[in-house]
Amino acid sequence: LKVRYGLGGRIFFSTCLMPLPMSTRDEPGWSLFCYDSVTGMVTNVLPQSVSVHTSQAMSMLQFELSPDGKKVLLPIKNNRLVGYQFGTDEVGLPIFDDEGFGEEDFSALVPTFKGNDEISFLVSEDSHYFDETQREKPDRYEIVVLDINALEGRVLSESWPDEIMNEFEQEN
Repeated sequence: LKVRYGLGGRIFFSTCLMPLPMSTRDEPGWSLFCYDSVTGMVTNVLPQSVSVHTSQAMSMLQFELSPDGKKVLLPIKNNRLVGYQFGTDEVGLPIFDDEGFGEEDFSALVPTFKGNDEISFLVSEDSHYFDETQREKPDRYEIVVLDINALEGRVLSESWPDEIMNEFEQEN
């Protein structure tokens, strides 16, 4: 269970989602819920278009809420992420399938918001955020900051020394 407090007296939390009645064959899924202190209601806030990507508990235990409370980031397998704006069916996947890396259920660096319109996350050297001139250091992960409105990314960690980035490096 993870809890984040949103604006307007809302509390967001992740937990198991189980159908009732339930049998021993049913496997619980995970979802994100919102408790609204004004109405006293609890609502599952993830539509099917988002929850198909977030079946793992890891995704739900590391969600990140935007400062304005309108968006959420959900880590998914292989150090990728889903971005979702509440009340829509649009799903953002800023890291392509073939750019994923690392262990399936482990996030080396949890994606986070840098204000309402920028997110930061970890990418491998195979990322589409790099051009050939930026791939000087093979086998090094980098932290990218993405403007979600302009869909433009910049490499935050490109000038950082290797000693700082070593904990994220791939094991060969």
